[in-house]
This record gives sequence, C-alpha cells and structure tokens, in this order.
Amino acid sequence: MIAINVTRKLFGANGELSLHFETTIANGELVTLYGPSGAGKTSVLRMLAGLLKPESGSIRIDGDVWFDSAKTVN
Repeated sequence: MIAINVTRKLFGANGELSLHFETTIANGELVTLYGPSGAGKTSVLRMLAGLLKPESGSIRIDGDVWFDSAKTVN
C-alpha cells in the first residue's frame, strides 16, 4: 500500500501554487492522476520517486517510511 500526504509550494505559468496531495493506494490498484496543465501532477510523481522533496508530510510504502518531515526522514 502507498500512503502519501505531501505539501509543496510550486511556481507555474500562473504564479505560485500551494500543492497538497493526499491519498492511499492499495496493492494492485490502478490510479490515474489528471487535471489541468500546471496543477502539480508531475510534481506529485517526482515526490513519490524521490526526485523532488516535499516541504511537509509523509510517504509510506508497504509500511516503510520513505519520507516524513516530522521525523526528518528523507
């Protein structure tokens, strides 16, 4: 299971964007991210992949902590 709850400020063509994304994905479940250009879809995937550090929140994969800003795990 993937449990993700992250926040990050982004800067796009329309100015500053405050991104907050939270969801839980069960093993074997298929998920789609959709939304308008500049909404933060790619940024969410980059945070999940470890290529972009969230400002706060947590990412847990099958019980393992991949990111937790409160516990300074990255």
